[in-house]
Amino acid sequence: MDELPSTAPNAVPGPRGWKRLARPALYVVGIVLVGAAVMAARQADGPAVWPLVQHATVWQWCALLLIPIGNWLLTSALFSTLTGHFGRVDRGEMAALIGASWLLNYLPLQPGLLGRIAYHRRFHGIAVRHSLVVIGCSMGCTVAAAAIMVAVTLGAAQTGLGGWVSPLLAFGGGLLLGMGLVIRAARPAAFAGRLLLALGLRYADMGLAAIRYGVLFAMLGHPIRDSEGSILAATSLVATLPPVPMGLREWAVELLSRSAAMAPATAGLRVDLLGRAGEVVMALVVGLASAAWLYWRGQGRQRRLRVIEADNEG
Repeated sequence: MDELPSTAPNAVPGPRGWKRLARPALYVVGIVLVGAAVMAARQADGPAVWPLVQHATVWQWCALLLIPIGNWLLTSALFSTLTGHFGRVDRGEMAALIGASWLLNYLPLQPGLLGRIAYHRRFHGIAVRHSLVVIGCSMGCTVAAAAIMVAVTLGAAQTGLGGWVSPLLAFGGGLLLGMGLVIRAARPAAFAGRLLLALGLRYADMGLAAIRYGVLFAMLGHPIRDSEGSILAATSLVATLPPVPMGLREWAVELLSRSAAMAPATAGLRVDLLGRAGEVVMALVVGLASAAWLYWRGQGRQRRLRVIEADNEG
């Protein structure tokens, strides 16, 4: 039996107490990091962001607001692929779950993640441990995709193929997706095929992030090379893996872009804060629509259950 925490005013919380405090503390850390990023960006020399954004092209606005939709759909496909090994989940329903989680995870305690696990257990019969396996595999796919993208980018630069980074990265993504589909077709019950396909989906997700970084840096007057965008994308996605919900990514992009002389000081912060703003806007749209759809679907399930119960009683 777990030991009950002491109620004494100066008592040190036991293990369960520390776990309860960890998520709120990490959320506060994230808020502090984002606040520090905003202050540093505002105090830096250089033109204001808003006038530059006002003069952005239609394509730049699409990159700011619509590429996150592509990221959402690819992430939904990734989780649908991995979760399908443990239970049947409709692809549209998974997209709605990921969409609602996207918005809810901006709140303290990240209720979107916990809510999705509980939802799978209740409606799909997927055990909590299996949901945790899926989450662990998705994190592993992020690390592996980042390693492949960095290796391809640096390898191209070392062999004099720096101008072919984008085609090489696209070929690598197509190869991963193709191999995953072939293995899935040959051995449908094997988890390896699902894992390889998920890796390809995460790699494609990272590729979209690389395109977006290139466009956003150009939007703020600091064009970067394709190779730099891919390195930034790999770094930014790995920076989202720790339990700090926000803030780490902004500072990781700033430190990398400054240390590698990609852009002047605070340009990375400005770019990633602008990207974060676009993501929040789309998370509101997608998250609210997804939550409404899930509520409507849940009500339909309840009505069908009541009809079945009434027929059984009759």
